[in-house]
Amino acid sequence: SKVDHPTIKFTKVIVFLFLYTHIITDRKKFNGLLWVFTLSSMILGLQAWGLPRKAFVGGRLEGVGGADFAESNFFAAFLAAMTPLIGVQFLKSKNILLKGACLISGAFTVNAVVLCRSRGAFVGMSAGCLAAVFLSPKEQKKKVVLGLVLGAIGGFYVMDEQYLERLTTIIVSEEEERDESANSRFLLWAAGFKMVSDNPLGIGIGNWYQTIEKYIPEYKGKDSHSTYVKCLAELGIQGFLIFSLLIISAFRQIKWIKENAEGFPPGLASELKLTAFGIELALVIYLTCALTITMIYIEITWIILMLPTCLRRVLENEMEDLKMSEKNE
Repeated sequence: SKVDHPTIKFTKVIVFLFLYTHIITDRKKFNGLLWVFTLSSMILGLQAWGLPRKAFVGGRLEGVGGADFAESNFFAAFLAAMTPLIGVQFLKSKNILLKGACLISGAFTVNAVVLCRSRGAFVGMSAGCLAAVFLSPKEQKKKVVLGLVLGAIGGFYVMDEQYLERLTTIIVSEEEERDESANSRFLLWAAGFKMVSDNPLGIGIGNWYQTIEKYIPEYKGKDSHSTYVKCLAELGIQGFLIFSLLIISAFRQIKWIKENAEGFPPGLASELKLTAFGIELALVIYLTCALTITMIYIEITWIILMLPTCLRRVLENEMEDLKMSEKNE
């Protein structure tokens, strides 16, 4: 099937993001969005669990979840980023059935990540776990730590020997001990930085694949295996700067939300801070995955990056409602 050029695709993404950030502006809609993520992850996790052996290529799950997730690393990064949002819904839910749905979703989501055999997703989730210990709201810290312990036990329980062996290539120091996939990343990144040195303003959107062979002929058509390297090489220093500013803006908005949530009644303040915490972890996980997975033109990258904007608008609207109610009183 014909695939849109990144410029055409991203034009569509911008239109969607404009609607997305202007529709998801109150608590009910935002909560509904989080349930969409939770249930979508559950459905995809169940689908991955039920697939036959022929769906696995080289022992890795491929082709699940649509065009953007057809490659196992993309699929794993998305599901990894969804785990803290599923956790937030579990902690927020009062209904036992909804909590059960979150547990099922979380279990099958983690299992699907394991089936993808993605080292990048493992590193991302590890970074998320570390961040969770330091960033969790004080009133939820014990529950978060307990959830992390149980999640880690469950995650290692579903890992098989093949995946555990694959993970060892993350930390080995000797070049001959790394597999070809892991070792090639260093060569591709070095080539990417050479592209930037030769073309500071970028080689142009979508031009990586036909350019890499000029630097490494034997890697003709190979991907960059890094969101940041590809952004820098194709969009240039100015494009990378804008992308970096968007990331910084997302975290600054989360900080603003946490600080301003303190002015609300305890129950609402706790909910807003917990939701901000979940989004923060999703960003940490996804952006860490992006170190070794190329996702600059993937829709979900921008959907996750814009979540703080949506939540900020929710909080601003809550502030307006609070002012109106105080004025009426």
